[in-house]
Amino acid sequence: MTPQCATIISAIIAATVSLFTVLLTNFIYWRGKRDERRKETMVRLKTRFIRASLQSIAEKLRNDDTHDNVFVFSGKDGFDFVDKSEHYGGSFAMLLSIKNSSDKNISRVRFNAVSKLRTSTENSNDYESRNFIDLLKDGEEILVKMLGVHETEWLYDMLMRHPFVRLEFSCTITYVTEGKQEVRHVHERKMSFSPICDVGTTAKSFDIVTEKSEDRIDVKNKTSKDDKTEVNTAYRNLQDKIASVRWQYRPTIGVDIGTMPKLDVKIDKEGS
Repeated sequence: MTPQCATIISAIIAATVSLFTVLLTNFIYWRGKRDERRKETMVRLKTRFIRASLQSIAEKLRNDDTHDNVFVFSGKDGFDFVDKSEHYGGSFAMLLSIKNSSDKNISRVRFNAVSKLRTSTENSNDYESRNFIDLLKDGEEILVKMLGVHETEWLYDMLMRHPFVRLEFSCTITYVTEGKQEVRHVHERKMSFSPICDVGTTAKSFDIVTEKSEDRIDVKNKTSKDDKTEVNTAYRNLQDKIASVRWQYRPTIGVDIGTMPKLDVKIDKEGS
């Protein structure tokens, strides 16, 4: 091999090594930037159990002057418990609150919730709801109904015959962050109810004897492809319930917000 060939080969090797080093450095840099962005845009939803009438929840939103959307999702039994005044104001619903408390938005939010009621003799009744919403902004909240009208009536009926009824509730939430990560959040809750009533009378209410919950989160760096075009499912926004009241009694200079009409209801139980 002539000296000229050896020089050329050495130059080619040096250039190849330099190019590989630059490419590797850029790859590490951009992967680090991507991972940093994913970390910055990661959103963990806050879940909590609420036992209250929707009217009392709306009253709290109004009194706190909160304008973030609160979406109510239901199963196949529909939204009579929201739309009909006798249910909206007087009936206590068991709800799972799912709130985006971060400063980031999330998209393609899917819900699949299943409730299983069981008695000591293994009588059972199940309730399921599936929902989808395109976008859940920072501060917005979703209330998922844990039991339908029929299941609630069944619960009270069983509490007349059994010392306790168990509820096993599972809700799987998947969503996509601004960093294109797909997050799968599973919330599981187990509860036992005992009746509050006089002997020989109909159970009018119940105590929560035991309660245990668990949240599990799984993160994928790539979002799964879905060929189906998904559209928002039916929901109600509690802000619509109080918008007209806010407008009619909007505070002005010299007017005390405390003069706004109060709704004579209260939250029966709220937990996290």
